[in-house]
Amino acid sequence: MSRNLVVTEFHMSVLFDPSILPGCSSDLEKSIIPGTRLYPISEGYRAGLGCYEIHGFVFSSLTGYTYVYDSNDADGNDIKVVEIRKKFNEKHRIVPVADAIVTARVEAIGPKSARCSIICVENNMLNHEFNSTLRREDIRPNERGVDLLKCVQPGDFILSRVLGHGDAQSGFLISIIEDELGVILAQSGDERLIPYTSELVRSPTSNYTEPRKVALVPNMNS
Repeated sequence: MSRNLVVTEFHMSVLFDPSILPGCSSDLEKSIIPGTRLYPISEGYRAGLGCYEIHGFVFSSLTGYTYVYDSNDADGNDIKVVEIRKKFNEKHRIVPVADAIVTARVEAIGPKSARCSIICVENNMLNHEFNSTLRREDIRPNERGVDLLKCVQPGDFILSRVLGHGDAQSGFLISIIEDELGVILAQSGDERLIPYTSELVRSPTSNYTEPRKVALVPNMNS
């Protein structure tokens, strides 16, 4: 059963008209340089963009200004994500949060997970993409031995739910395990494929099909 899933025409149209929309954020804090020790991991801080974790602390890897926002990890624990940004007064920024529905682009497939980029949070197109990871166990319910390449492919766009923030390398952890989540637009070579069934995407011109874990989104024209 899906939880407060909001799917609108925006999720489809935004892929073809990626206009930048404003968001919201808290204030930036202080200017730092690469290698600056920032916050202790023991107090719930985690590395985000422009940071890394080592020896129990979050360190900066860029020159800029620190920005901290509240989030949740994959287990639902409250954490504080630390980012480094170039501008001091960078306002109106939307960030993914646990349980949010996001649109992501699949970048690469590994043996146990797919690397993705979050481009949209709910109905808001982002002006900065966020790294995310789709793990094999977060694709189909009650299935552990999922073949990733039969579910998603590089270049696909997916609707997914944010589980929480992983480590600095994996970024946000996302899931398409719900029926309404999955591929909404697929890529095969130079051809775009659209949802056909819950298991297939199809070319609207050649009728060529490929397997995917397809999002069963409502029909907006009905």
